[in-house]
Amino acid sequence: MAKTQSKYSEYKVKIETLGAHGQYGPTGQGWGIEQNPLELAAFLVKLHDIGIRTGDASKILEVGIVTGGLYRLMRNIMKWDVYIVDNKDAEPYIIKDHHYRGEVTVDAAVKWAKRKGPFGLVFIDIDRPYEVVKNTYDLYSPLATRLVAIHGVCGLHGYAGTKQLHDELDAEAAKPGSKLVVGRAIAQTDKKSGIGWVIK
Repeated sequence: MAKTQSKYSEYKVKIETLGAHGQYGPTGQGWGIEQNPLELAAFLVKLHDIGIRTGDASKILEVGIVTGGLYRLMRNIMKWDVYIVDNKDAEPYIIKDHHYRGEVTVDAAVKWAKRKGPFGLVFIDIDRPYEVVKNTYDLYSPLATRLVAIHGVCGLHGYAGTKQLHDELDAEAAKPGSKLVVGRAIAQTDKKSGIGWVIK
């Protein structure tokens, strides 16, 4: 337990130092990480517990980005091999052949991700209506070998569709005989957003 708490504190301090987006926590050095530091630190501990650890060169797929702060954290700090599917232009710090620019639900995007995968973690971060979020989850979750994460499971900041999907997954996991393992990290603060996950 003490080791887990120490790892959590280490991650939290690092995230706050680099800087979250202002709506989620301290802005630090201005990286604009689009997750609440408390939630993201708890999530990184969960990844560590299931074997996705700092420096192990795990392949990660991030579906949807806002500022690229999470990408920078995963690539530069966690030392993971990160790929992105998003319709925004690539920032200078994103490796060109690690970025598919286009709508996330089109066949070409999914085919590109399949060629680059499989991935230990697929991290879905899109603030779209439920149907798009569900379709995105259905398209990309098979590419994850360990865990699928979903940002925004509190349903705030335009993430109502994400909350609906995670609630459905949670209900499915609660059924007798279900093999689905669902979890979440939600900070008890007004800057919460929530990161949910499904362990494969």
